[in-house]
Amino acid sequence: MKYNRVVIDAMGGDYAPEETVKGALAACEESDSLHCIFVGDEVKIWDYLEDTNLPDERWQIMHTPDYITMEDSAKEAVLEKHNASINVAARLIRDNKGDALVSAGSTGATVMACSKVIPRMAGIERGVLAAPLPAMKKKRNDPGFTIVLDVGATIHCTVNQLVSFAIMGIHYLQEIMAVEN
Repeated sequence: MKYNRVVIDAMGGDYAPEETVKGALAACEESDSLHCIFVGDEVKIWDYLEDTNLPDERWQIMHTPDYITMEDSAKEAVLEKHNASINVAARLIRDNKGDALVSAGSTGATVMACSKVIPRMAGIERGVLAAPLPAMKKKRNDPGFTIVLDVGATIHCTVNQLVSFAIMGIHYLQEIMAVEN
C-alpha cells in the first residue's frame, strides 16, 4: 500500500509531544493510508508510542535534540537552532521524504522554517497560511467547508501577493479537497 507520509513536528505546541503523538495516532486509526514521521526527541516520543497497536510500518521517529519554544524569537530560533524539530521537518518535505507537514508549534517559526527551506512555486512571492473552516451547505453539491487564506499573517499585502494567494487557494481546493469550482 502507498502511504501518505505526514511529517509531524512532535515537539511543537502545548503539551508536546504527548498530545501531538496521541492526535497523530488517532488520525492513523481513522485512515489506513497515513504514515507518520515524528520529528523530535526520540525518548520523549517513544514514551507515547510504545503501547500503540499501530504497525511499525505506519510510523517512524526522526530524532532531533532541539526544538523551538513559544517563548523563543521565531526568527532567531529558526536561524540558530539548525536541528530544531520544525527545521528538520521542513527539510524532510523539501527532500521529498514526506507529503505534508503538521506543526502545532510557533506559527512564526513554522512559516519561517518552511519559507527558508521549501522552494516556492514559480511566480509565488510569499507562502500563505490556509485555515479550513466548516461552512453552511446552501446547495447539495457544496463541500461543507471553505478556506480562509493568509489569516492575518501578512500585514501589508501587495496586489500580486493577493492574486497569488487566490491562485494557491484554488489549487488547494481542487487538488487537496477535490472541489471542482
